[in-house]
Amino acid sequence: MPRKYAAAGSPLGASVAGPPARSAPEAPPSCAPAKALESLWTSYPWLVTGMPTALWITSPDDAAGYISPNVETITGYTRHDFSAPGRTQWLRRVHPDDRPHVRRAYDALRRRGALFAIEYRFFSKDRGWLWLHDEAVNAAHLHVIAYDCGRFWDITRTREEVERCRRELRERELLLETVREAERRRIAREIHDELGAALMAVKLELDQLQDRAGSDTARRAAHSVGLRLDEAFDALRRTATALRPSILDTLGLIAAIEWLSENLQERTGIACVLENLCPREPGLDDARATGLFRIVQEALTNVVKHSRASHVRIVVRSDHRSIMVHIRDDGTGFDVAAARAGPGTLGLSGMAETASALGGSAVVTSTPAGSVVSVVLPLTDKAGAQR
Repeated sequence: MPRKYAAAGSPLGASVAGPPARSAPEAPPSCAPAKALESLWTSYPWLVTGMPTALWITSPDDAAGYISPNVETITGYTRHDFSAPGRTQWLRRVHPDDRPHVRRAYDALRRRGALFAIEYRFFSKDRGWLWLHDEAVNAAHLHVIAYDCGRFWDITRTREEVERCRRELRERELLLETVREAERRRIAREIHDELGAALMAVKLELDQLQDRAGSDTARRAAHSVGLRLDEAFDALRRTATALRPSILDTLGLIAAIEWLSENLQERTGIACVLENLCPREPGLDDARATGLFRIVQEALTNVVKHSRASHVRIVVRSDHRSIMVHIRDDGTGFDVAAARAGPGTLGLSGMAETASALGGSAVVTSTPAGSVVSVVLPLTDKAGAQR
């Protein structure tokens, strides 16, 4: 009666018979590739352990398999730590948020031979959470048995570097937008104060000239010029407000969104309702308040340009951690994926990038019954520190 040993699993739980010693174990006949790799490890251990990747093989029924010894270098566990049959031991250490994704990818590999190339978090023995890149193919042995053959390696440093670069990019985008907004505020103030004062002076002189006009023709001409000056005043105020609504600085975000809602209805006839469910004015810093205002402004602009909607509803709510804004219209809807891939998508991408730079998210969904823009931003206190 041959002696039976605890099985060692693949990264997805395949097991292999054999003792922990370096002698080649007795592999089941149904797992010849695993036996060949084990023999390779026994004969040339430097070849297997010197690679930065760990190799694994599982049989179709998960009853037998192989995992190379350098799994210990990567995860801190020896291959004999994965002794349970199936994928249980490996999946137990996969991050709960990533586990369904890993299961689906492995099942697709097993059922359809689909390419298996995924990244997920794995809890190591001595380093906490790691990021692993895991890839595999479904290969037939002797045209009879299809084995899952794969390799995985540690990409934690790469992921950390990518995340650091993304964080720096968001910070630079936020700084750039802050500079832009400061410039808009300055230009709006100059337009309102300097050009407004100049036009007012011209208006007063024209009124005096109209009073002294000696003929009806001259008075009518002065009156006509006065009307044109009034139009210029209106255009100046609209331009200054578009650059930087003073209501955002004086009365706050909710009042500014209400102004957007009323302005939309006055200009287009689209019924726009604001539902404010915030218990108090959200304690957003200037950057987040301005960014959220611009996102709502862009969403309403898209409604006017593309949706053919007759009603818009804006809902604003907040809790102790975040503020949420939902803009829903009853328009014809659109294909979000196609719109993002096509030309002229700066509005959609701009909303998402602005929200991301501010530590939040902006998600656009659409059906033939209308579209929804959902924005979530973290709250900040008055000093600008995130709660």
